[in-house]
Amino acid sequence: MLAVTSLIVALSGCGGASIQQPRPGELAAPNTKATPLAAATDAAAVPNLSDSPFMVAAPILNAPSGPAPGVQPPCRAKDIRATAVTRATADGVVGVVDLQGHECSLRIPRGPTALLAVDGRRLPVRWQPDRTQVNPPRNGRPDISLAAGHALWGFSWRGSWCGPHAARVVIPLGEEPTQPSPQSYGQLTVPLAGPAPSCRGHSDSMLVPGVPGAPDQPVLTPPPTWAGLRTTLKLPATTDRRQVKDMVMTLHNTTNQPIVLSPCPKYALAIGSSDSSGAVEVDSLYGALPCPAKPEVIPAHAAQRYALPGRDYGQSGVGGGASAGTLVTVQFAIAGLPTATATARAE
Repeated sequence: MLAVTSLIVALSGCGGASIQQPRPGELAAPNTKATPLAAATDAAAVPNLSDSPFMVAAPILNAPSGPAPGVQPPCRAKDIRATAVTRATADGVVGVVDLQGHECSLRIPRGPTALLAVDGRRLPVRWQPDRTQVNPPRNGRPDISLAAGHALWGFSWRGSWCGPHAARVVIPLGEEPTQPSPQSYGQLTVPLAGPAPSCRGHSDSMLVPGVPGAPDQPVLTPPPTWAGLRTTLKLPATTDRRQVKDMVMTLHNTTNQPIVLSPCPKYALAIGSSDSSGAVEVDSLYGALPCPAKPEVIPAHAAQRYALPGRDYGQSGVGGGASAGTLVTVQFAIAGLPTATATARAE
């Protein structure tokens, strides 16, 4: 039986060579030879970023659509001004890279792949792709921002680090490796500011790329420990025909260890309803869990409840709302956790 914390927290809505990628678990720096620093910018200025990019991106419950973005020439390193900064988290640090191309499109297949010391040598930090299988984190249409030449890309540096200062982060430029003959456009070495993971006796850390996004979108992936969390969603028996109110989401820790909500997660909502013509509409909405200075900790076999803000829905259908007597279905999801679903009858 899970013990449920009684506190309910109110949320605010809110023609080249083939690209060589490190293999999972491989050291990002198998050699000790210094790498030439093809600078993306002249100074390691700290990017002026809001808190939002340093959050875990929500999954996509209802896939967006639209025309393909406009095409520009692919960016090379000399065309890009970029900066990167890290912040401390429960299991290391997370980082955000701000990339701005000049009249070109950003072609980035995998995000950050390595870290460099001040002298340009690659640090022995294992590269590990994100392995989130359930509701993977994604932003809607990052291809638009990448094509326009201004986007963010996140990463996580997890574990213990007792080695040299990390001065730059490496981002290969090129086409997706899944293409028949992927082209490489070189690599970007981005000045890095901010903390490194703390030293816990010896170095044992990994670099995990995040996801791309537009400026101010969240670009991080969930920590592996979140696989032990589950969500449930509760709605009143009936709801307004134009707004869902009094939603309560509960996070359950199903493990024998406490789980820290760090970084702070964004969440996705999908509200499905039927209008008076019988047409079904699905509204895709997003919000964020609270982000206190001291991260939330859910004890082992315990739970935490959150009151979600009311959300408008069904505004584009006939009559501007759900048809009276029909079921309204709400889905709630955080990256790495199974989707929670609840229903209410419109009245």
